Parts: sequence; C-alpha cells; structure tokens
Amino acid sequence: MTEDGWVDSNKLEPHERQKLKELRKQKRELACPYIFRNNTDNIIVLEKKVGDEARIADEISRWNKYIEKHVKYKENKEKFEAALAKYPEGSIERRRFLADNYILRINPELFEAMSHWWSGLFEGYGEEYGKLQNRHRAILNHLKQVDGYADPNLDLIGTGLNQDTSVWQELKYLEQEMANIRRDYEAEHGKNVSPNSEGEEIPQFITSKLVMTDKDNKTMYDYLRQLYINHPGLQQKNLDEFTKLFTYIDHKGTVCALKAFSTIAPVADTFKINPLDDTEPEKPSFIHTYSSQFSELDESSDFVNSKWKKELKTSLQPKVRRPGTHRRAGEIDYTNDQYNKIMSNEGYKQFYDALMSTMDEANSMIPTRATERSYLMPQITARGMQMIGRSRSVLDL
Repeated sequence: MTEDGWVDSNKLEPHERQKLKELRKQKRELACPYIFRNNTDNIIVLEKKVGDEARIADEISRWNKYIEKHVKYKENKEKFEAALAKYPEGSIERRRFLADNYILRINPELFEAMSHWWSGLFEGYGEEYGKLQNRHRAILNHLKQVDGYADPNLDLIGTGLNQDTSVWQELKYLEQEMANIRRDYEAEHGKNVSPNSEGEEIPQFITSKLVMTDKDNKTMYDYLRQLYINHPGLQQKNLDEFTKLFTYIDHKGTVCALKAFSTIAPVADTFKINPLDDTEPEKPSFIHTYSSQFSELDESSDFVNSKWKKELKTSLQPKVRRPGTHRRAGEIDYTNDQYNKIMSNEGYKQFYDALMSTMDEANSMIPTRATERSYLMPQITARGMQMIGRSRSVLDL
C-alpha cells in the first residue's frame, strides 16, 4: 500500500498479483450461494452452500443490498490521476495500472433507466424471482476473467460430454424457473406491461446476442450443438441430450438457448430515460469507471453524520451541544482541560506534535490501519503477545 492509501499491484510479482486477484474474488464470493472448485478435468463444478456457510452468504448478501440503498460513493479523480502520473506513457506498469483500475462498464444510469420502467413488473414477479436472478448472476460473475464489461468464459464449465455438468444444470434450472414465473404472471395479468409505464410501450435499452467463440467462427451455442451431432452414437439421441442441457422453454412456450450463451449490450451508443422527451440530454451507454480504491464516501449518503469532524481523526466523538442551546438527552458539554492546556503552551504543543508525528509514522507501517483511529496505539492482542513470547523471550524481560 502506498502513502496515498491505494494498493499498487505493480510492486507485486506475477504470482502475487494472481494470488491477490484470487483472494479478492474469494472475498466477494462470501456472499455467493455457491462453492466453486476445479475438478481433475480442470472443469469448474458447483456445490450449493449449506449450514453456516449458506447462512453467512445470505446475511452478507442482505447486508450488501441494504447498504447499497443508503450509502453512495463518488470517484476521486485527483487521487486516480496522481497515481497514474507515476507511470511513464507506454510503460507496462501504466498498462497494468489501467487494467486494474480503469474499467469499461455499461453506464449504471442505463440500468437505472431500465429500473424506472421495469421495477413495477419485477416487483410483480415476486421476491423469489429476484433470488433466482441473483443466483444466476453469481454464477456468470464467477466465470468472468476480468471486472467490468466482459462475457463469462463458458469454456471453464466444459461441454457436458463425459464431463461434470453441475454448472450447466444449475443454469438450466434457474432460467427455466424464471421463465415459469414470467409465464404465470403474464397468464394472470395479461399483456406484459410494467405499472410504471402507464400503459405506454416500454423502451428497449439493451439487446442480447449469442456469444461468438474462436472455434470454427461459430457462436458457442452452435459450436456445442455441432459437437453433440458429431459425437459417436445416435444423432437424435445426442440432439435430445443437447436440448435437455442447453435450452429452456420461455414464457411463450418457445425453446430457447440458455441466456448464459448470450451477452447483453446497449441498443445504441447513447440513451435517454424517457426516449420521447426531446429536451432530455442523451447519455453515453458505456463509461470508464475507477476501481473502488479510487472512490470515497459521498457525504450525501443516508448514514453520514454531518456533525462528525474529520480534523479530530477519530471515529468516536462526543455529542457536543450547540452553543446557546439547552442540553438535550444524550448530549454533553465536552471540553478537555488537559488538551486545552497543552494546546495553549507552545512547548507542550511541540512535544505533542512530535508524539503524533511518531504515531503517524508507526501507523503508516500498518496498511489496514484506519486513519480515523490513527491517534490510538496499535492493538496487540493477547494471542499476538503469546506468539511473540514463543519466538522471543521478551515476556521474561
């Protein structure tokens, strides 16, 4: 970690960079309802979490969803540009930095625009539909090789021919269940129109198309279909197996390729929340965003305490009564006579500043140390002291 508070992965060896990437992925997938592992054929297989692991995943997922509603972040462009300026133009370090921290994504506002039109419909589908959708998304996210706008690598889960099919089977199950919910909803409510659209035709913001593969210049779906046709045995039996594993029946009764074979893309380079509003400015469908380490808390977030003072550098602060007002329950008049005495004496203040400077230097050597607690001594746990005592006889001194 640098003095500016960001992780410079250029200082790591290639195997360390890969390990860091894997650890970050493991951390993200604590909220995932599945466990993924590679079998002896190097094919990813899937197991559903059970017991405490499933409960932990569910609690983390619910917490993340709750926090997303109330906490917002904003990009720190100055911090990003200062970090980027450390690497010369054209250098491999600069390319690595940009690959890690400058990510191409579909504009999040485009999905917000979709939500504006479709949220009422998704609410009509019910809570179970949302759970199925999140599980489907968790599988495809695991198969991505890079963050941001990228297709899942379906080669990682094999062809299904004499191989484990647990991932394909789960994708098939999830997509069929979602299609069944859409079918039942349409049968009960008629035309598939969101309440938010007020009867208007819902605008199309994204489209999907089958992902191409480098194998025979075909889509992955067509490549696998041909592979099954050419497989030894009865052609019709092979096609039946292919259909059973790689297709689902949509809400209209049509046999369709699994959505996992498709990628989504905006229908145009720009979009509007309301395409019929000529006064609304168009927005880009794709944007580059910074990685999370170049973002900071937006102080307009719900949980931000506007009375919290950054200059105190502590997460625990007294509730100070506003001058000229009566004290309310839970509030105190807080002054620290000893601190005021130190600040009013130049000699004491210089000594205090020297101590704080030493503390800052010590804390800079602890990457995970929160700046809001930098005035505190680093904690040394009893277990830590026991470990020190076993390696050195410092406890006997």
